Amino acid sequence: MLRRHGAWGVSVHTTWLAAAAFAVPGLAGDGPAGWRRLGADDLLATAYLAVAVSAVAFVLWYSAVRRSAPGGPAADRLGVAVVVAGLALGLCRDRSAAVRRPV
Repeated sequence: MLRRHGAWGVSVHTTWLAAAAFAVPGLAGDGPAGWRRLGADDLLATAYLAVAVSAVAFVLWYSAVRRSAPGGPAADRLGVAVVVAGLALGLCRDRSAAVRRPV
């Protein structure tokens, strides 16, 4: 799929498919007027997640996958180490100090 559509194409299709998949339960649960209950901070967070986290991350990921040489054991191990370190940092962070917004 990456060869056929390229990094941008795969990213665009992944993002709109995810939006459609989340729109269906959202409309079923909250109805079409559910978006009116969202505040400015909710809309900014949604825009950040849609653009920075989804689209840009997918483009960067698939661009890197396309350029990487398959079968390089040292590069594979380094990639796994970076992912494991990122997960460890993210999962081991102290969450007790986090400010929680009431629902």
